[in-house]
Amino acid sequence: MKAGLTEIGSAGLFHEYLQTLGINKPPLTAIGEQWEYKQNERLIAAIQIEASGQARFYLDARQISMN
Repeated sequence: MKAGLTEIGSAGLFHEYLQTLGINKPPLTAIGEQWEYKQNERLIAAIQIEASGQARFYLDARQISMN
């Protein structure tokens, strides 16, 4: 787990949260091992691709409650 972030178990829900926050992410097929979105040096969202190919989604939950 990424420090300070909450794991989101659903890709669809993660995508919906990102849309709400106005964040565009690349397609999963374009992500090597990880993707991170930072705002003012603060990590807001991340995707980590495991060796098995499974994607794990993380989000700063404080961002959800602020919107």
